[in-house]
Amino acid sequence: MKSESSEDPERLLKVPQCSFLEAERLLFAVQTNDHQRIHDLVVKNPDVLTHQYAPYDYQTILHIACNDQHSMGEVTRNTIDTLIKFGARCDQPNKNDHWEPIHYTAINANKEKMEAILSHLSKDQINSLVTCTKHTFQKYTFCSKKIEKTYSNNALTILLKYGNREKDFHACCQLLIDKGINVQQADSKGVTPSDLIWKLHDDKLNRLLKVRSAFQDNFKDSFGLLRLNSINRFISMDLSPDEANSLDGKDENVSSCTLLQMCCAKGMTACVKHLLEKGASPNKVTTKNPEHPIVIAINGDHEEMVKVFLSRHDVVLPDDILLQLQMLYKNKKKVSTADKYMKMILKNLRRYDKETLQKYLRARDDLERTALHYAVHYKCTDTTLTLLSMGASLISEDIFGYTPLSSIDAHVLEKCFTNCISAIQEDETPTGFFQKKAQYSVKIDYGNLISKEKDVQESQFLYQMIGVPGLNHLMNHPVVASYLVLKWEKFKWWVYLNLSLYFVAYVSLLFDGLFKTSHFLQTSNVLLWIAYAVLLCRDLSQLLIFRLSYLKKAESIIDLSLIGAVTYIVIDSWISTTTVNKNLLVARSVVFLTSTIGIFNQLGNVSYFTIKVAMLRQISANFAKAMAFYIFPVVAFFFCFHVLSEKEHAFFDLLYDTVTMFAGDADGEFPEEQFEHNPIFGKTIYIIFVVSMGIILHNLLIGLAVSDLQEIRKQAEFLCKKEHAKYVVKVEQIIFNQFKNSKLLKPLFRNILAYLYVFKKSRALVIHFDDSKSMHVKEDSRAKKKKIHCRETVKYLQDIFKQLTLNDKRTEDAYSIKSLHEKFEKLEALVLESLEKSKKL
Repeated sequence: MKSESSEDPERLLKVPQCSFLEAERLLFAVQTNDHQRIHDLVVKNPDVLTHQYAPYDYQTILHIACNDQHSMGEVTRNTIDTLIKFGARCDQPNKNDHWEPIHYTAINANKEKMEAILSHLSKDQINSLVTCTKHTFQKYTFCSKKIEKTYSNNALTILLKYGNREKDFHACCQLLIDKGINVQQADSKGVTPSDLIWKLHDDKLNRLLKVRSAFQDNFKDSFGLLRLNSINRFISMDLSPDEANSLDGKDENVSSCTLLQMCCAKGMTACVKHLLEKGASPNKVTTKNPEHPIVIAINGDHEEMVKVFLSRHDVVLPDDILLQLQMLYKNKKKVSTADKYMKMILKNLRRYDKETLQKYLRARDDLERTALHYAVHYKCTDTTLTLLSMGASLISEDIFGYTPLSSIDAHVLEKCFTNCISAIQEDETPTGFFQKKAQYSVKIDYGNLISKEKDVQESQFLYQMIGVPGLNHLMNHPVVASYLVLKWEKFKWWVYLNLSLYFVAYVSLLFDGLFKTSHFLQTSNVLLWIAYAVLLCRDLSQLLIFRLSYLKKAESIIDLSLIGAVTYIVIDSWISTTTVNKNLLVARSVVFLTSTIGIFNQLGNVSYFTIKVAMLRQISANFAKAMAFYIFPVVAFFFCFHVLSEKEHAFFDLLYDTVTMFAGDADGEFPEEQFEHNPIFGKTIYIIFVVSMGIILHNLLIGLAVSDLQEIRKQAEFLCKKEHAKYVVKVEQIIFNQFKNSKLLKPLFRNILAYLYVFKKSRALVIHFDDSKSMHVKEDSRAKKKKIHCRETVKYLQDIFKQLTLNDKRTEDAYSIKSLHEKFEKLEALVLESLEKSKKL
């Protein structure tokens, strides 16, 4: 939904691409006036002339060359001519300032560059009009800090108002006047170049005006009245639709604004109404001024004018209006103003259909951020909730990978989740939807959390919630819990399969060891062979598909160790030997250890064992960190024992004894035979070691037991769901990355993702409660349903349903205090009326 313009105002954003290195080489060639190098670069890639340099305010090379900033003061006229000769456009405005090269030569008062540009411009192009803003002039140290925004400024106006007086100021003025620039061109304040010359009291410039015949004032009466602030006379004008849509220049390429834009900038609400009544388009903009009239009114805080625009049905709001409103929050003094207009615009946007509304919600700036990004950043709770209720996405990423979900406050997200739940009336439930009669049902909308595009990572919002500790407790919210239950149905079989493979390997070798069999085949354990074959096929296929990413996972190293050890046992069973193979014993030990680790790892994904496994992981990790810190005293005591020891070749024995005693070995004794010559000092060191060991171990174990258990107890309510979410996200992320990067196997990964998806078409779940302990969940577009036995989720949803029922209008009319108060008032009026009638009788 673009604003009306004969030329797309955003056309400058759609420029051909060239390499960064080529653009930098051209920049250096222009700085050094290397014409041959310029020729070579442009011939090789002509698109380099239209490259927009981000560090230089997105200007092209010709704009930068005409500007004395950025080390371009020594650029010559021949260099400017060379650039224009090879295709650089000297009549094209840049992206941010919407100025042309002639205006940059004017503000810098550079006669040589100005002559080069003027030689390629027509008389109409010389009089090209632009807008002057504070943003444009704050880059120049010689400009005044007090600058008012004005339209309809030509190059001479810019030179006289803000030009560099220390350079070729008079020569540039004379050059522009000689070329026929309009000295009677008034800006939006009604000031002309001739007025500025008269105020300067400069005899030389006054003589130029007398010698050279100036243009006649050729602006239309309508613009003249606006510049003079003659509102009454302007309203009395009978304008045609073409006149109401007129520009301040001869055509759009040399114009800085429309008649309506100037009225909005000057805050003339009556004039705006008059123009709209006479047929002015409320959406018309110019190439150099793509700012929508309603945005100009908002920036000027003209509330009545904004209401006039919003009351019209032909107003098409710009796609990025929400982003432009969010920019007002940068100024703390304008927060209340921003809130006021944000509410007005959001209320107006609700009249659009969903598809059109999404265009506004998905609009992005240069950093790929949406309006919701900024609403969350500026902590605008009401705006955030309103945007979410309209369908804004919480998982849209900017160029840095940040999403609104990663920085939203927990209480705001909880309100959003609750707002996603709506009660379903009995007549809305399809016939035969469930076999037994529904007690009550709710519908959960996931439009904010899951993209409606195809081939996406459906569980991306879970990944964001896991990464933000402050949002972890919301895993228990019915919106997340209901989705996670259905998602886990897709993944739990893989967990059970892995658990079975580890368990079979463990139990098979356990029986083999108990029955003292000499060869593996004597166990006749067919299950182990089957488990070994499945495990081998599974990991080999993963290794071929995922390659290096497969080897980066700790679980993969465990699986490969288990496969290697079982393979050795299988090969050994085929070789009939009577001698004891020590390596076979080692292989069996490896199988026992790896299968045990695998069993514990997979049990962490089973609800009943989740907390126990998480506690074991937490304590083990913290204990390892603490032991790594206390390695320094261990080394110190070992070094003392080794120096004092009189026994040769006791290095490893002492190291083993020291480490095991430090780890809590109660059977350790003082080695008296090793310290015969230094018994007192040796015993002293030993006593200090024992005492230190006791202090460290007791404090370490007590500290770990208390702190870790407290932390795990805090997470106990949502820890199971968090572990499930981690597993789901990890597996789906691996498959999704392979889907994006793979070419040959892309259909295979697409089918796997399609199977793992909870939602096929819609992004909603319908939940029916059977009793206080269970509920049925189904996607809105499918007949298949799943039963959930999560009491916390059921209770949470029941409480929300009761709240929704109490907030229902029909319930409120019958039982609320407000309705009862109204009934008492009616009763009181009837009583008074009857009393008055009785008095009259």
